[in-house]
Amino acid sequence: MRNILFSTTLLFLSLTVPAQRSIAGLVNAEKEFAGFTASHTIKEGFLKYMDTLGVVFQHATPVNALETYRKQKAGSGILNWAPEFAVISAAGDMGITTGPYEFKTTAVDSAPSYGSFSSVWQINKEGIWKNMVDLGTSFQLASATVTDVKQIVLPALQPEGSTYEELLAMDQALNSVIHKKNIVALADFFPEDSRLNRDNYTPVTGTQAVVSGLGDFGRQAVLIPIKGAISESKDLAWFYGSVISGSRKENYLRVWVLRNGKWKVIFQTIKG
Repeated sequence: MRNILFSTTLLFLSLTVPAQRSIAGLVNAEKEFAGFTASHTIKEGFLKYMDTLGVVFQHATPVNALETYRKQKAGSGILNWAPEFAVISAAGDMGITTGPYEFKTTAVDSAPSYGSFSSVWQINKEGIWKNMVDLGTSFQLASATVTDVKQIVLPALQPEGSTYEELLAMDQALNSVIHKKNIVALADFFPEDSRLNRDNYTPVTGTQAVVSGLGDFGRQAVLIPIKGAISESKDLAWFYGSVISGSRKENYLRVWVLRNGKWKVIFQTIKG
């Protein structure tokens, strides 16, 4: 009997882990996060789905999510969201999701707040998706109900990817281009399916829309990377950092993908 139970357990694990390491597993993790939070509290949701090293941002400063939410009281606020865009590495260990959210201070709040969330996910040692970075933007208009999730699975067997240090140098180079407002150079970083979430603006998709959104960004803004990571397959990487404009400080989150031997920015959230 023990051998049968052991064999059954191994079969279950062998089926579950590959299922988790898929675009469906990534999207389902985000949906489960949203569903659990909506039916419980924001505090409970973040304590359950954030990684032990996961970060959120308070006053433009990255802080450990679990430590932060453990100190907070569970409030009456209601947060609803849904993924509409997801990207996963070929190894299936790392991915990002984004989509619209709605926040109500209470269930009867007649004036909700709206915006877009940005989540970085990574498979932990137990084969479970955990949220590593959560950064949102806000805007005034409600988004249309999400009916479909645009999904991108990076292809396997690509040319050898870059190291973390090389990607960090690329991220710093792009920050310099944004600061200098070099529109021609900017266009080379963003593919046609790239997306931009920017505070106080609705999200945009496409090379020209993203470049335009960054082109009129504060001319004095200086972007500085703080931390990042690269996937096992070295085809997806993310960085978050500071956006400093005069005395004002905010944050950015950027996701790079390797396609046909070239690194491009598939997604960026920027505040400031």
